[in-house]
Amino acid sequence: MSLAKEYRLKGISDSFDFWNEFKSFQAKINFSFISGKYEVKIASNIFELYQVFRLRYKVLVKEQAKKKRKYFKIDYDEIDFSCDHLIIRNIKKNKIIGTYRLNPNFERDQYYSENEFNLGKFKNIEGIKLELGRACIHKKYRDGRTLDLLWHGLANYCQIVKPDFLFGCASFFTEDFNKGMHLIDVLFEKEKISNKYNIISWTPVPSLFLTKKWKDDFYKKNCPPLLKMYLKAGAKVHGKFYHDSFFQCLDYLVILDMKDISKLFKKRYFKYLNLSN
Repeated sequence: MSLAKEYRLKGISDSFDFWNEFKSFQAKINFSFISGKYEVKIASNIFELYQVFRLRYKVLVKEQAKKKRKYFKIDYDEIDFSCDHLIIRNIKKNKIIGTYRLNPNFERDQYYSENEFNLGKFKNIEGIKLELGRACIHKKYRDGRTLDLLWHGLANYCQIVKPDFLFGCASFFTEDFNKGMHLIDVLFEKEKISNKYNIISWTPVPSLFLTKKWKDDFYKKNCPPLLKMYLKAGAKVHGKFYHDSFFQCLDYLVILDMKDISKLFKKRYFKYLNLSN
C-alpha cells in the first residue's frame, strides 16, 4: 500500500492540512554517520518522517501515556514540519529505533516549550537557540549505547548550527506533585535550579505539605535519565514543573548555555567548542 493511500484511509489528510505540510517536508540540515550496526542521520524524506511519527506514537503515546487510538497511530504537531528530526537507524533491519526533534530558531521563534512555560526573558535574549524535544528510543534498543548515539548526533548538528543555547522539556513520568516538588528540592540542593530568566510554568503549583520522608537515593532512582544527562552536561532547571495531563507526566524546563557546558560533555561530544571551562 502506498503511503498516500494509507494516509487517506486513516483520514489524516483531513487534519489541519496535514497532508500538504507532510508532503512538502524538507530537512534544513543533512548529515549522517555510521556507528557499528547503526546509522545516525537527519530524517531527509517523508518516509523517514513517517517512521519518526510512528515510533513516537508507540513510545510516547502507547507505552508511556498508555493511550491507544484506532486511527491516527502517529504522534505529531504543527511544529514538526519546521524542525529537523535526528534519527538512529538499525541498518540491518532498516528500522528507525531512536529519534530527537531539533527546533532551531532560524525561521521562526516558535517553540513547543511555550505551551508549557512562559519563557520570560529567555526568548528575547540574542543568540541561536536550539529546542530539543520528543526524544524517544524503542524499548528493545533502550540502553546507554543508543542514548549516547543521540548525543553524538546532537553534537554533529550543533557543530553545523553552532547554537548558543540548548533547551527543552524533560519528562518525569509521575502525576504526584509532592514527588515532583521533592525533585525540585533535591535539584536546588545540588545547585541545579536557576531563576535567571524568570521562567514560569503555566501549571499553578499549589502549596504542598511534604509529609513523606523520602529516601536518600531518591535522585538516583527517580530522576529521569534524560534529565540527568542534561544536568551532567551543565544545564539548569528553570521554573517549577508543568503538568502534562495527556502524557501523564511532569515536565521540567532545562536550559544549557553552551558557555557552561561541562568538561565531561565537551570532551565526549562537543570537542569542536573552543571554550575555556
